[in-house]
This record gives sequence, C-alpha cells and structure tokens, in this order.
Amino acid sequence: MHLDHLMAPIIVWVCLSTFYRIIELYARRRERMTIIEKFGDKFDPSLLNGIPPDFSGIKWGKSFGALKAGCLLLGLGLGLLVGMFISTSLIANGYDIDNWQNREMLFSVAYSSSLLLFGGAGLIAAFVIENKMRSREKQG
Repeated sequence: MHLDHLMAPIIVWVCLSTFYRIIELYARRRERMTIIEKFGDKFDPSLLNGIPPDFSGIKWGKSFGALKAGCLLLGLGLGLLVGMFISTSLIANGYDIDNWQNREMLFSVAYSSSLLLFGGAGLIAAFVIENKMRSREKQG
C-alpha cells in the first residue's frame, strides 16, 4: 500500500499546526499581560480567600466573532454559487476547451477568485456592520 499521496498533506498539516500553536502561545501571553495590566489596580486580596472580587466598574467589550464568521461563510457560499454560474456560462457559451488542463485551470480560477472576492466582501460587510453597531452604542 502506497501512502506517498498522503505524506504531503500530513507534512503541511503538522507544519501549520505547529506554527499556529507558537503564534497562539505568544498571543495568549500578550492577552494575559493585558489582563494583568487592566486588573492590576482593581486586585482585591480577598480573592485569595475565596471571596469573588468586584469587577463591576470594568467595561467589557462586545465580541463580534459570530458576525464575522457568519459574513465570511455567507460570502464563501455566495462565491461558490457565482463560481458555479461562471463555469456553467462558460460551458454554455462554447468555452469548453478541448485541452483538459486548460479547462480545469479556467474553472478553478473562476471558483477560487469568486470565493476570495466574496469572502473578502463578507468580511468587509462584517467590519462595516460592527462599526455601525459600535457607533450607535456610543451615541445611545
């Protein structure tokens, strides 16, 4: 049994996951340092006795992760749909190239470019919505 075709994805996965873990380690350290700086003056020694501290004066920011993920996935889905329409319209208009490699390249470019275009548009839409929501929150 030959596993040569599986080695490349496995190596890429190991390298990317290791890189992600290293970046995550530094990001967590920076996040912890920020929390220590933010709560440094509000530290209550009664915390060590099991009594929960009072953090009522601290403003917590809203997270828009679900909005970003939703807009990104919506954009990717729309990009796939547009890529499919581009591919079918190319076939219907006689652009079905005889050379298999050129045809596959043309269709893969149509799919990947529409995915990236609409995924980016989804993230831009999420950014605009987030900014509008934050500005309304500050006004009212």
